[in-house]
Amino acid sequence: MDSPEARVKIASAESERLNEYLSSLSAEAWSKPSACDRWEVRDVVAHLVGVAQSYTERTHRSLRGDSSPPEGLPAPGSVNAAVFAEGSAQRVLSRRERLGNRVLSDFSKAKDQLDQLLATLGPQDWDKPSYYVSIGIASMRFRPDVWISELAIHGWDIRSRLEPEAHLSEETVPVLMDVVREQLTKWIFSPGPRLPAPIRYRFELTGVCANSRDILVEGDKASMEPAGTGKADVTLHCDAETFILIAFGRLSTDTAISADRLTTQGDNRLALEFQRWFPGA
Repeated sequence: MDSPEARVKIASAESERLNEYLSSLSAEAWSKPSACDRWEVRDVVAHLVGVAQSYTERTHRSLRGDSSPPEGLPAPGSVNAAVFAEGSAQRVLSRRERLGNRVLSDFSKAKDQLDQLLATLGPQDWDKPSYYVSIGIASMRFRPDVWISELAIHGWDIRSRLEPEAHLSEETVPVLMDVVREQLTKWIFSPGPRLPAPIRYRFELTGVCANSRDILVEGDKASMEPAGTGKADVTLHCDAETFILIAFGRLSTDTAISADRLTTQGDNRLALEFQRWFPGA
């Protein structure tokens, strides 16, 4: 894994790249639908304004030794992405209405403040505990990573509806793989009744971050581990970007198969049901 300082540089470059892209958009583009359900482009950017501001606040709190949940946020580990999204969608729409035509300027200001703050952190700071709605209490080392994931995934949400070929920037892919590893079975997983027998999904990844990993679904819980030697119920072959977009709920397995981005071996029905367990974040 890269050092936190290296991840801060990736975050700063990604936020500036997105800021430049947003600055080039026409007025009409801002009201186009994004890949986020019910959110237009301007709503996604309003969300990022809130994320940058909240991450700045939480970083300051961590530096003061306070890792408790900020007011209005749940206790660590008490909700998953699906539950949290129920209340966040309307909050984002309300924020965008308040910001009006300041959405871009406020994003530029908020992302600069966060990027500059993260750049001031030193070795004595990265192990300090911090609050994360997705994984609970963890070290500040994870803060640049989750900021990168917000920028990269929501940047894709915007670009994918405005450009014929939108991709994640290559330098963010290893970071996003780390975020998926941390969040998939704690934050993204949607539990149900315990299964009579576990389902073993095996992902064979190619290209950047090529590796093999198993995701074991037991119904009420899930785990991810390096691929074992045992037989998987279904094996899915794709590149890391496709895996990330599936994990974050931006690409369904059936859409990926139709687009020739994913091939499967084994029980294809289980491959198509992957989003039942991992609807995204």
